[in-house]
Amino acid sequence: MKKKSFIMATRIPPEILHTIFKELENHHLSKYILVSKYWCSNILPILWSNPLEKMYWQYHYRIIEVYISCLNKESKQILREHNIIHEATKESFSATYDYTQYLREVEFNGLYEACGNWLHLISDNDLNPSYNNNEEEEEDDDDENHDDGEDFATRLFNKCFHYARFSESRLSDSIKKSKKDNIYDKQLQSRIIFKEVLKLFVENRLIRYKLIIQSGFYSFNHLSVIPEIIPNGSHLDFMRINSNNQHSVLESLSPTFTSIDKLTIKCDDDDDGLASYLINGLPTINFLKIHMTNKDMPKLSNSINEVLIKNKDSLIHLWLKQGGNCFNLDIFKQCKNLKTLRITDSHLSDAKNMKPSFWTEDTLIPFISSSPTNSLNRLTEFSLSIDASVNLIHLSTIIQNTCGLLEYLFLKWEIEQDSQNSCLLFQSILENCQKLSGIFITTSIDTIKFIPRFLMECSKLKYLGVDCLRKDNLDLTDWLPKIGMAIRNRNNNDSLTQIELLGFYFKFISSVKSFNEFLDDCSSNNGDKCEKDDLLELYFHNAIDWMNEEKIILLRQYANSDKIQCSLSEIDEIVLYNIENNIL
Repeated sequence: MKKKSFIMATRIPPEILHTIFKELENHHLSKYILVSKYWCSNILPILWSNPLEKMYWQYHYRIIEVYISCLNKESKQILREHNIIHEATKESFSATYDYTQYLREVEFNGLYEACGNWLHLISDNDLNPSYNNNEEEEEDDDDENHDDGEDFATRLFNKCFHYARFSESRLSDSIKKSKKDNIYDKQLQSRIIFKEVLKLFVENRLIRYKLIIQSGFYSFNHLSVIPEIIPNGSHLDFMRINSNNQHSVLESLSPTFTSIDKLTIKCDDDDDGLASYLINGLPTINFLKIHMTNKDMPKLSNSINEVLIKNKDSLIHLWLKQGGNCFNLDIFKQCKNLKTLRITDSHLSDAKNMKPSFWTEDTLIPFISSSPTNSLNRLTEFSLSIDASVNLIHLSTIIQNTCGLLEYLFLKWEIEQDSQNSCLLFQSILENCQKLSGIFITTSIDTIKFIPRFLMECSKLKYLGVDCLRKDNLDLTDWLPKIGMAIRNRNNNDSLTQIELLGFYFKFISSVKSFNEFLDDCSSNNGDKCEKDDLLELYFHNAIDWMNEEKIILLRQYANSDKIQCSLSEIDEIVLYNIENNIL
């Protein structure tokens, strides 16, 4: 029986196997490689498409070791000439497979860090004679006898990034100098390994390049080898950077990467290196995300302005986060073909460490145009999530300028400058957004009446999320039955797309009778038995914090009847806890 099952498993078409394996965890895949050569040949392209991200960092040194074993004789000779001596650098040592053929994505700093980790690991294991001097051995013995409480990961991190260690204060000046020279040697050796491995990767023309520079990194000199290896005019799939005035090496990359698919900038300082890279190369950009601050950044602002002028037709996705006066928002008037526009702060539903945003009442003005050709006439997604006040007439104008192509609309605010125009905004959405598939919107006592209309008049709607102004505590006793009736009528109309999710992201007041009627209508499906995945999913944000026990019990009853979907894990836990306490 086992033999028959094995034979059947080896006859599964590779397309199906690949689909199955992509859904499995990597630690399972590493075991299934051993099943057969056929399975192995289907798993390797998945595991090794981007191994530094797919596998835990503890195993990154093994990945680098495999890639070093794949190097040609000339590259291995270069490593040995720089005293990088290891079994993997021997000419006679080679990998079982050409793993680089599976690689589809590489991030430069992650690769360099992994190279450094491998180098430090082999020196710690006494596999590299260049590091075996008496002074090093004495220090290691001293560390063993004087445990400073650091775990292995901390010690490795401190070594890699040249952080001071507690035991160093006891070293003599001569030992410190020797140690410093040794660290510089290791940095040079790490750069050599990085360079040779990168040469190996460049031969694979299917690789997508990424560059992620977090805050806190001290040096990026290893990036200077990139122009020597990667041809000019290459494409950078993704670049995320915290501006911090330590990126002078970036300027040398201007001719190398002349196009960037996604560029994300968190503005900390007026970064000369980043500004020079952008303005000297003026790369073509598809996606731009900027996390702004209140600091003045004339150099960075000027360079981004020049980039936007060049990319006025090619920039498709724009995300402005947090707000601030580091840029004059008028520079974004250059954008002419946006499909996605997001203006947000940190006050999204699951945000942590929320800070007040710097948005002002003029935030939306650069995106308002009365001309027939405006920057939003191709917009399919618009998100506005700010804790500052919003001008509803400006918002209405943007909705009207979208030319009816919007598919997703996310509007969250907390203060209204002109509340008398709130109904105008909702009416503009109904008149100009007939293709909407998803809506998240802030309501008030004056605009909650539009929710049933959205359900009946937006024919393609699948997802509807409702929030309210911070100061409001809405009484939905009269409106819940109307919303439920709209759901029932929509379910009975074959020309309308079925609602898949209805979410309430605020606490509201209602009677039990009203809530019961709402649930009864939401669970109506023409009397037919539906598959669970086809049922309407209801979501009540933090329900256990504000919904009374009677409504929670009612909600569970409907969910357990298999007529609606509702995530009840938290609710069940709190109810069981209350029951146990009452019994005790």
